Amino acid sequence: MAFEKSIETVLAADLLRKLAVGETCPYENLTQAMGKHAQRDGRSYVMAARKIAERENDCVFAAVDNVGILRLDPHGVVNLGGQYIEHGRRHFRRGMRHLTTLVPVEKQEALTPGERQVFLERLSHLGILTHMLKASSVKRLSEAVQKQPQPRLLPTGEILELFRNGKRSQGKASESQQPTLDLESATEVPGAGINDPTPTP
Repeated sequence: MAFEKSIETVLAADLLRKLAVGETCPYENLTQAMGKHAQRDGRSYVMAARKIAERENDCVFAAVDNVGILRLDPHGVVNLGGQYIEHGRRHFRRGMRHLTTLVPVEKQEALTPGERQVFLERLSHLGILTHMLKASSVKRLSEAVQKQPQPRLLPTGEILELFRNGKRSQGKASESQQPTLDLESATEVPGAGINDPTPTP
């Protein structure tokens, strides 16, 4: 079944589509257009309108507290990437904290074989994602990008190889100070039966 947009969403999206790069649509304008308060009962319509306008215009919007919806310029998009990294770091660490409460084998007795398999898979995923977003890992990747003769996006294979080898531009002295991720022999989580890097507190 095709999703039918509400008239409020259509009206809000129409305003956002017209924004120039770096321009802000005040919440007052959205409220007047929708007939609902953009930050209260009309908030869900504004969120839906943002998604529609972003998809159709291939652009990015951000909410400015108590002001309105801003169409980001390239600088704002880059800064938003840093926010997503920090957001992901916090969430993956929280996920690791929650799932590792089941690491002792005796706490897994209530799980069916299928559930235990899913538990191990998800804990493995969270472990590697948590490690890759550690400050030291982010720094290592940043250094690798900066060392490129010409600015380019590193392919996933090269990034994995970077962490597999544990090589740093500072040499062996830095390696002794900063642990590296060995994807083939990561720290074992006791009792879990999987290999998984321990998250940074």
